[in-house]
Amino acid sequence: MTVALGLAACGEPEASAEPLPDDATIEQLYDAAKKEGEVVIYGPTQDQYAGVYEKFEKDYPGVTVTEVDIFGTELDSRLDAETAAGGPDVDLIHEGVADVARRAQDGLFAAYLPTTPADIPAERIGEDDRWVVVSRGLYGPIYNTDKVAAEEAPTTWDDLTDEKWSGRVGTSDPAQPGGTTQSLAAAFDAEAIDEGWLSDLNDRVAPRNYPSIAAVVQAVVTGEIDLGLVASYGTVVQKQNEGAPIAFQALENGSFMLDFGVGVVDGSPHPNAGRLLASWLLSDAGQAAIAEVTYEFGSMPDAPLPPGAEALGEINSLPYPGVGREQEVIELVADTFK
Repeated sequence: MTVALGLAACGEPEASAEPLPDDATIEQLYDAAKKEGEVVIYGPTQDQYAGVYEKFEKDYPGVTVTEVDIFGTELDSRLDAETAAGGPDVDLIHEGVADVARRAQDGLFAAYLPTTPADIPAERIGEDDRWVVVSRGLYGPIYNTDKVAAEEAPTTWDDLTDEKWSGRVGTSDPAQPGGTTQSLAAAFDAEAIDEGWLSDLNDRVAPRNYPSIAAVVQAVVTGEIDLGLVASYGTVVQKQNEGAPIAFQALENGSFMLDFGVGVVDGSPHPNAGRLLASWLLSDAGQAAIAEVTYEFGSMPDAPLPPGAEALGEINSLPYPGVGREQEVIELVADTFK
């Protein structure tokens, strides 16, 4: 496994190998991937996936994963620069579904649906087989266990607007696209919250704004705030493993599940290695590795739960309602939190 810590200016693109037919077996893909020797993957939180890719490399010796932790406008600029230089340097993109769907519409991905496993749920497959969901991240409130007893933690969306939380809550900017706005959009779409809920949150609780969810998590860990409005289960468990006084709370009337997808870049330099990794991420071994290393939930029906998730009980998961709905909520939030 190779971790790319920085991104140099684009040079001459690497000559691309020819992809095998879509019905190629895993054994055939592996033989071709060994000749390519490498698979390059871009996306956010790729550093957290390092342990996953190490397991892939053990299963498929001779194929090295190079992951680049990059997202947002920086990733957009990188892809534009590679295209201008004559072709992509990347084989797979791994992002939330809103972003992979947008890139698919822009023509970045080749059509490829792994033939193994054969039972990929239809709702996990992108339009025209351009991408597939490999994992799901659970989002919800978090709290400092030194400041909040488990029995005091909110269990519904309405609990989050209780006046007892006044001055004690933090959120990433709810008017900027991201995990917080996606969670709110999912809750709006499920009618778990409405415009009155937003007003109550603003008037009764007046949450502090932070630049990112990561900053909210750190503020909860240090005790600067008692409760974070939205963060991922995986991040919380990782902090718990470091000894931090933090816990995650799934909500009875719904917690947002963010789907993470991968797309095989059209014209990539290592097309068969990319297809092999995409297929492996959906396999029993790949799904188990994702749960064990990242604490994300699998996308396959029989995927194992991430460690500790049994304690959350039955999860009422809220799906992402789409970019349009999220933008509507962002506008509502901007009007409310003036």
